[in-house]
Amino acid sequence: MKIVYFLIFSVIVGGITLNAYGESIDEMHDSSLEYMNAQNFVQAIQEYSKILEVDSNDETALFNRAFAFSMIEDYESGIEDLTRVLEDEPKNLMALKGKATLLAKFSCESYNNCRPLEALELFEIALEDNPNDKELKMKRDFMLVVVSAAFKQGVNLQETSGEYIVNIQH
Repeated sequence: MKIVYFLIFSVIVGGITLNAYGESIDEMHDSSLEYMNAQNFVQAIQEYSKILEVDSNDETALFNRAFAFSMIEDYESGIEDLTRVLEDEPKNLMALKGKATLLAKFSCESYNNCRPLEALELFEIALEDNPNDKELKMKRDFMLVVVSAAFKQGVNLQETSGEYIVNIQH
């Protein structure tokens, strides 16, 4: 009989814990959103980080924290969050566009260290599944111009595999 009571107690306590756990995540999301709306991005980042400590795969927290990082110009951290989303969902359009947009903020040091070239590749991946998306085409074309200009300004072409150079020159 004691075992039955223990099992019932465990189920009740476990259910309450799960329910309270879910509500606390929702409350943290609400709190984070309030900070975002108030443009208090540092505090929002802290709240989203707490959420991610509890659930490291919370996609909403990753997206919103990436946006908050970009608002304080911490592009590397934003890229890291969007990369985590893409690890689970390589074709996630919002993550592809967001990461490419952040990568475009950097300049080319060489072919192997050219963040805009990485952005161009991400736009190409996004266009594979969305070939009629005019916004994606426009952003991809803009990145072609940026990367082409970087190479014309002396980015070391000897380090290239030639793969994208042909497309750029074309």
